[in-house]
Amino acid sequence: MRLNLWIGIALSAVIMWLLLRSIDLASAMQALAQADYRWLLPAFLIALLSFVLRALRWQAVFAAVQPVRFRGILAATMIGFMGNMLLPARLGEFIRAYLIGRKEAVGSSTALATVVVERMFDGFVIILIWLLVVLFFEIPPGFQQWERPARLFAIGSGAFYVVLLAGCLVLKHHTETVLAVVRRLCRPLPQRFRSRLVAGLGRFAAGLAAIRANRQLVAVSCWSLLLWVVISLANYPVIRSFHVDVPPQALFLLMVFQAFAVMLPSSPGYVGTFHLASITALQVFGVGRDVALSIAIVLHLSAFLVTVVPGLCFLWSENLSLRSLNRLRDAPPPILPAAPPLAEATLPPPAPGFPFPAPAHPLPRRSSDAPPA
Repeated sequence: MRLNLWIGIALSAVIMWLLLRSIDLASAMQALAQADYRWLLPAFLIALLSFVLRALRWQAVFAAVQPVRFRGILAATMIGFMGNMLLPARLGEFIRAYLIGRKEAVGSSTALATVVVERMFDGFVIILIWLLVVLFFEIPPGFQQWERPARLFAIGSGAFYVVLLAGCLVLKHHTETVLAVVRRLCRPLPQRFRSRLVAGLGRFAAGLAAIRANRQLVAVSCWSLLLWVVISLANYPVIRSFHVDVPPQALFLLMVFQAFAVMLPSSPGYVGTFHLASITALQVFGVGRDVALSIAIVLHLSAFLVTVVPGLCFLWSENLSLRSLNRLRDAPPPILPAAPPLAEATLPPPAPGFPFPAPAHPLPRRSSDAPPA
């Protein structure tokens, strides 16, 4: 993980250096000075609403397995996304699964599987929005040469997700058969790798088992669509603060570019990749490169603040510290009651150390919470 971190930091540094070389810093600074920052208040409120929607969707995923309290799931969501922003390797996804397991007495493997299912729904919706933008909205002048590649990429991505969905349905309804086939195909591989692969598929099947009814599937899909529409709209007040007006499809294209950008290797906080994606999307709709960089800087800063500040507040309310989050890889899964039979009855036993290695020390709390000597 340390090598990946340094590769990400190096990539972020190179991207920012190239971006700064390609713009007029004086023009960018002037755009920042002339911006109307009163628009940031609605941007913050819309962004906070997106986290509430994330928590509601996650609660809907859990509905068929085990009811969870909204307060607990919101706290885990905010702390987890703060972890994604501050820590390497998207550790926040493991953090929020760990926290909801500890706080709501959910099996840790099932909690992590629901996170994977959430991300699958995210991918479906982002590709759907990408398809709608490139197929039904006019490409601005000067970028028509990218129209055909963009559509082919969108159609190919959509086809990939259709195949992925079909595979998920097979795994959900024929878990034992699929795992048996995987074991047979992986016999030439080392035992440790084979065990982890089968266990990982089993955990994912547990998450799929949470989506048991068509009604629940529709509910999670609707929450996901609403979530990403709101995330797209959160960019608009920041863009308007720079006295720039863009068509609605620009907001959705910007969101898609940003979503792809945070998947790339980068430093913690997605520095560089986020800025490059935002500038590229804004330039498609006629925003000058200097102003686009200024907008990207404010977009990134606002996203950072609206994620980290509430995350720190929830972290404090849970009597945890940033150091404890950074050491979660060395912490044990919580000892919790078994998950409901439907979610885990057909699954193989987890590989040793899943989803967290055996602890070298207990999960630390804030020093102020330590018991008196």
